[in-house]
Amino acid sequence: MRTFTDNAGRTWSVSLNVDALKRVRSLCDVDLMNVVQDNGTLLARLADDPVLLCDVLYAVCREEAQAQGVTDVEFGRAMGGDAIAGAADALLQELVGFFPSPKRG
Repeated sequence: MRTFTDNAGRTWSVSLNVDALKRVRSLCDVDLMNVVQDNGTLLARLADDPVLLCDVLYAVCREEAQAQGVTDVEFGRAMGGDAIAGAADALLQELVGFFPSPKRG
């Protein structure tokens, strides 16, 4: 599990498991499992589209956000600059750690 801090000072946990991947797929129409097969296309989309990246991150953190009473709008308002960079890094590290070692390349 990785963490990042948003611009409101809240720390979020990024933990990828099958449930989180299903939630991202359902809420964002993004299949994070494709990161292994698409030659970097998905990573480029996430890097080029901060709105999509924040939607994916909110989906991953949704249960934690709901427990804190933070809506997707409030989450998005607190994301920018270094917060997005830290969140993207946490997501990427979690993606690498999710896959079994033979697929981590």
